[in-house]
Amino acid sequence: MLCFWKRKIYSGNLESISALILPKKHFTDLVDLDIGTATEIMKASQKITTALKKVFRVEGVSVCQNGGIFNDLGHYHMHVIPRFKGDGFSWGEPSFEQNYFLPLMVQSEHLLRGGLHDDK
Repeated sequence: MLCFWKRKIYSGNLESISALILPKKHFTDLVDLDIGTATEIMKASQKITTALKKVFRVEGVSVCQNGGIFNDLGHYHMHVIPRFKGDGFSWGEPSFEQNYFLPLMVQSEHLLRGGLHDDK
């Protein structure tokens, strides 16, 4: 497991810091991870969160990963983002103005429920 601090510096000042967790073995997507690697990634996120709370006294963290075409590294990775009340962080939800998912979800709800019980 590799962990990196990702720093954003603006005008010589540290504007933000977050952690990036990458498994040494190549995986492209979340569904490709074996259970051992997934467990180690979560353990690393817990250690990083503990360090962020101790060192920076963060009020919380957000943990995220992007899959498929939204994985800009082409290698599975997870972000651990320190949070403070009023920090301006926003979680970008997909726009449903175009109703991309609505017809699929209405027609396929039983398939989605069944998919949750399928083995990998």
